[in-house]
Amino acid sequence: MSAAMSCKNTDRIPPDLSDAWPRARPSPPRRSSSLHKVVIAKLRPLPFQYLWSVWHSKPDDKGQYIVKTLVENVGDIGAFYRIFNNVPWNEIKQKDSIHIFRSGVRPLWEDAENQGGGRWLIRVRPESDRAVRVWEEICILCCGGELQAAIAQGLWIHSNGPIRTL
Repeated sequence: MSAAMSCKNTDRIPPDLSDAWPRARPSPPRRSSSLHKVVIAKLRPLPFQYLWSVWHSKPDDKGQYIVKTLVENVGDIGAFYRIFNNVPWNEIKQKDSIHIFRSGVRPLWEDAENQGGGRWLIRVRPESDRAVRVWEEICILCCGGELQAAIAQGLWIHSNGPIRTL
């Protein structure tokens, strides 16, 4: 009786599903770096509207300023921070200047793009550690195309404490 009963019950048991599905295979080795490049390109930060160049100027022994390009064609926020995070800010002397200009424009009054232009001079107390943070935020606003709007609304800077207005 038990043999007959087991035959009836086996009709209701579904077939073994492990045979119906293909066996799991290990993932194939990467065929080329093209897939990797596609993924990285999709993860890449959005580009700035313009390319930017970073310049350094300092006075020489005769009081004339020497201007040299540090980096050209900064095109996105990732490139900006790769540069910004590697500048030895504590080694920049008091009369040295760091300039950020659209690529193709030199930080000289003689450059056609600068004729009729001006400059912003922002002073931060030397004993505070806010100078680098202020510079960072101004650069980001400038490269991101938001500096003019921020100035029109009253430029604000985050510091370790509350938000401050310049």
